[in-house]
Amino acid sequence: MPTKVEVFAGADRLHAKGVRLSMPNVSPELRRGGSNRVVGPLLDWKTERAYPVGLGGRRVAGVGPGPPGDGGGRAWEAAQAKAAELLAGECEEMAARMRASDEVLDEALAGLDVAEAEMGRMRERLERFEDRREMP
Repeated sequence: MPTKVEVFAGADRLHAKGVRLSMPNVSPELRRGGSNRVVGPLLDWKTERAYPVGLGGRRVAGVGPGPPGDGGGRAWEAAQAKAAELLAGECEEMAARMRASDEVLDEALAGLDVAEAEMGRMRERLERFEDRREMP
């Protein structure tokens, strides 16, 4: 069973080649392959790589020395602005995760459609076979 590290490495290789990231494309990149059920939940590569969130060690703009009596107000405004920026980033990340989940769901539903169609064909074949056996 592939690990998250293996799935991410395969996704990174595909991304570097400009290949669309999807379960069917990533699975062949894995040493031992992987089923959609295993690879799908690990393929949050899109969101984790595309939307890093956090301060990352940067100073918050607007916070620091200022006129006496104004430091608290400026710090509060800067903190509110940064919180709004982080919230917007988290909203974007959640939207990206939802899009990735929708892609996984669409692929799963497409696979289900194929399986149901195949099952319908197999039922028809079985009925024809049973009809031939009942004929004298």
